[in-house]
Amino acid sequence: MRVPRPYDGVVRASNPATHGRSAWRSPGRSVADGCCAMDRVMDCLLSVTMNVTVIGLIVVSGGGALMLGYWGLMELCNGRPAPGGISVLLSVLPAAAALKLARYKNDLADR
Repeated sequence: MRVPRPYDGVVRASNPATHGRSAWRSPGRSVADGCCAMDRVMDCLLSVTMNVTVIGLIVVSGGGALMLGYWGLMELCNGRPAPGGISVLLSVLPAAAALKLARYKNDLADR
């Protein structure tokens, strides 16, 4: 085994298979493990875009459900049962959509 020698201020390892980036390699992984563990930049960008889109849909539909539910509750407390009851019942739809999106988030976007 060779003794590591300094090269430009950096000590090189004697066996590159056990040191550095090549030590991370396994049959199913690539060297590009930085962002998304994908080989191409375009795949990484698409994956990040899908993740942001799915999480954005979850946030928007959950926020809409909360807003409709609270608005309906305030209408009920103010003595207007028709619009309050309708908005409380309608808040179930975006809440169910947010629940389904959150449950199947990993299937909708690549991880």
